[in-house]
Amino acid sequence: MLGLGLDLTIKDFTRILRNPKDFFVGFFSQLVILPIVALAIALILDLSALMAVGLMIIAAAPGGVTSNVLTKFAN
Repeated sequence: MLGLGLDLTIKDFTRILRNPKDFFVGFFSQLVILPIVALAIALILDLSALMAVGLMIIAAAPGGVTSNVLTKFAN
């Protein structure tokens, strides 16, 4: 994460300001849609409360390193 953060330039931030739709689609998908999908899976599979809570925590946590690396590879 430190290496990816150090590689950011002003151009990266201005690109978000010029085209904010991409950022907001990703933000909305990860923080709203993903937890809803996890809840649906927990209800459909009739998971125990402990498993359902674990699934919701994993779904609500940002992707972190994986999403950053994939975004970096995709430029």
